[in-house]
Amino acid sequence: MVLRPRDFQPRDYQFEIMARVMHTHRCAVFAPPGAGKTIATLDALRAVSAIDPIWPVLVISTLRVAAQVWTSEPRAWAQTAHLIVSPIIGTVEQRRAALRVRAHIYTINFESLEWLIDILGDAWPFRCVIVDESTRLAGYRTKQGTKRARRLAARAWHPNVTRLIELTGTPTINGLSKLWGPMWFIDRGARLGASFAAFESRWFFRGRDGYSIKPFAHALDECKALISDITTSIDIGRYMSLPPVIDVPIVVRMPAHAMKAYKAMQRDLEARIGVVDVTADSALTKSGKLMQIAAGAIYPDPTPGDDGSPQRARKPGEWLHVHDAKLDALRDLIAELNGAPLIVGYWWKSDLERLRVAFPDARVLDRDPATVDAWNAGRITLLLANPASAGHGLSLQHGGNALCWFSVWHDGELYSQLVDRIGPLRQLQSGYNRRVIVYQLIAENTIDATVLDRIATRQQEQARFLAS
Repeated sequence: MVLRPRDFQPRDYQFEIMARVMHTHRCAVFAPPGAGKTIATLDALRAVSAIDPIWPVLVISTLRVAAQVWTSEPRAWAQTAHLIVSPIIGTVEQRRAALRVRAHIYTINFESLEWLIDILGDAWPFRCVIVDESTRLAGYRTKQGTKRARRLAARAWHPNVTRLIELTGTPTINGLSKLWGPMWFIDRGARLGASFAAFESRWFFRGRDGYSIKPFAHALDECKALISDITTSIDIGRYMSLPPVIDVPIVVRMPAHAMKAYKAMQRDLEARIGVVDVTADSALTKSGKLMQIAAGAIYPDPTPGDDGSPQRARKPGEWLHVHDAKLDALRDLIAELNGAPLIVGYWWKSDLERLRVAFPDARVLDRDPATVDAWNAGRITLLLANPASAGHGLSLQHGGNALCWFSVWHDGELYSQLVDRIGPLRQLQSGYNRRVIVYQLIAENTIDATVLDRIATRQQEQARFLAS
């Protein structure tokens, strides 16, 4: 059955988003997942197009959002159903074909952006650029930024680009220092400093380790005030009462041999797992190794994959088994839920391999839209999800309201984004009267609790940023 497009009736906070997009040519919208940023932005651009030739628009986002969200959202609403969207994804030939389509909106993922710039050169046809999940611009530096960020900067200020819009629900979840990069793309540093060094020296001080930076107490309010004329922050609590997410810590005791290995790695940057000596060569690598041991499996080599990246190509079974305490705890939780649907968030590829063996009926949240449809239709009771690939753009609230973290990483944005897939706002707007419950498997006396505490602190700071 094909659903007819609905009439878009903006909520009060969506009028704020639309006003910002319509009246501020270069701007940022900070609104939580589920708040309707996409349709509000689309409808605002539709209105603007009556007096300002803004088409074509380029949307830059994650692969899933570029392929699914921005292609389906216009069709869902009567006001925007006429807009033609062409996703520039897939093989080189598929991307070239997508560029040949006459469309109002072209979407592309961040990873393919350099290819697009190379193909088009200076003939940049896009009059409006939208960066969805604009925290990806946080790594930009005027001189030492990534090649992709520097090249995007040149196109963001191309003479043909009359509008640039940034969208995110988590502008400061990984720290206030991440705000400078996205803001530079809007005003070239006019408000927060022409360089990151200037931004840092004004609002931050060095931590005791001499490396990390921490914001002064006044930094958040001052930065927020300086960018208030080019940003709109939506604090949903001003418009509706949302129940809090219920965090349920489940403390897991590791067996003695695993705790011995953990303490050795913590103390000496080296541990013996079975007959294999595993070492760490830096503080960041050690952090990754400790989290792997806490989860129950460890990779034997201190490689770039231990910086937190779960996507490094590894051979199946390359990891070393340490313990099954978290698998046992998850098994008990599933039994207690008695068939209620549950999403299990994991970080390491070794976690996924072990989870699939322990729970053969579980489904993995992949790129196939049919998996999301099956979850939302109630045909999946256990869904395994990696936040690095599933944390943006998905609506999973129809399938359930419970999430269990098997393992996590330091990234507060990815943590929050995955929770928000079933979050209170999405539950409320879909008509479900149920609380969102997040179970956290925490290995006792390990780095797990420290990481979760740090993420909770960042969530509180961001809530203050959005509400201030």
